[in-house]
Parts: sequence; structure tokens; C-alpha cells
Amino acid sequence: MQKYGVIGLIIAATLVVLTSNVWAQTPFNFVGGVKLTNGNWSGVNSEPDNEAFYGEGGGLGISAGYQKDKWVGALSLSLAGYNFDGTGPDRIPLDEYMGLDFKKAGASEFDLAFGYRVWPRLYPIFGFKRFGLVWEDPDITQELAGYSVGIAGNYPISKRFLLFGSVASESMNINIKVDGEAEDIGDARGVAIELGTAYYFSNRTLLQISLEGHSLENQYRNQKNQTHSISTITIGLQRRFGK
Repeated sequence: MQKYGVIGLIIAATLVVLTSNVWAQTPFNFVGGVKLTNGNWSGVNSEPDNEAFYGEGGGLGISAGYQKDKWVGALSLSLAGYNFDGTGPDRIPLDEYMGLDFKKAGASEFDLAFGYRVWPRLYPIFGFKRFGLVWEDPDITQELAGYSVGIAGNYPISKRFLLFGSVASESMNINIKVDGEAEDIGDARGVAIELGTAYYFSNRTLLQISLEGHSLENQYRNQKNQTHSISTITIGLQRRFGK
């Protein structure tokens, strides 16, 4: 949507890991970057219609990271917008809005992740995340907030190229806000997978390209459910600072 744009909703811990995963092997203390995303968002709405939805779009974001000894921390913020063919995801559990053709939705995303290099190229990650999904007309916001746990790794294939990847499990609580009033409406569970490569222009500047897949299932208090599948390609540019 124009307000935020949908599905910065990608991932989850893995978008944040995109930052920490690549540079965790270097002596640089700080890293900052920008990124562009493009992809599709599909899923199935709840009964009785079980209607499928599909949308395409993208957005942009910023990332930052810090490394101290074997500890790695990373922060990611992103906004995105998607347009849907026919219908979009229902604003469950607001039954009066289900089944209508919502062709636009938006999302903001916040990720904070930490990793510890137990092994040189493979390490566990733990993250906090928040998704703010926005529909317009009327103005309704659905917030997913919780944590993610996974594992990340990287492997150099030449002096300038590095492969990286991660897999994470997500668990979040769902709140909905209408006219400023918030209500706990359910829980969400998901899995995020990422595979990418980084190219070093220099010691301090690198380009990253990654493919990400995100699967999410929302279970609502009124016994309704909804599934989401998000696939994106992300292109990012990073600059390293420090020693």
C-alpha cells in the first residue's frame, strides 16, 4: 500500500542474518547497508471459502551490524508494498471484511538478531522480530511480534565471492488494531530459508544477492487460520567500518 507496502514480511530472522552472516568472518566492527527486495506473496484464506491469493511487489530497507570477538549482532528495517490479483489476504478475524477484494496491503518489518560463532563457518542465531501489516479503507493494522531461532553459515569460494545461507524457525503473537484499539487475536508459526552470495568490490564494500523463502501459518483465537508463502530476491550494498 502506499502507507507502508506489503511484506517487508520476509523473513524474518534471515533478512537480519543476511547482514551478520556475510561479514562475521572479518575484523571489521561495524557494517551498514541498503537493500532492495522484489518477489511474490501467496497463500490461502480461511474457511468457508479457502480462497487463494497472489500478489507481487517489493520494497527497500536498511541494515546495520556489529561484531565483538565471536559475538555478532544485526539490525534490519524494511518497508514494502504488494498488489494482489483478484483478492488479497483476509483481515481475520474481522468477519465483516472477509471475502472482499483487497488488492493492496502493506507491511513494515523490524528484525534484531544475535549470533555466536561456535564454529568458524557455522553458528546459531537468535532474533526478535516485528511485522506490521497494514490494510487501507478502513485503516486496520495487524502486528506480529515474537522471536526466531536458527542456524547460519558462510563459505568462501574465491577471494571475492562468498556463499552464505540460513534457516530459522519463527514464533510470534498476533495483535490487531482498529481505530487505535489493540486486541490479541492469535499466534503465528513459520520457517524462513535463505541462500545467497556476496561479491567484494574491496575490503570494505560488497554487493549481496540472496534468494529467500518464507512460510507462515496464522492460527486465530476464533479457530480460523491462514497460510502465507513469500518468495523474494534481495539485492544489497554494504560498507564496513572499523579497524
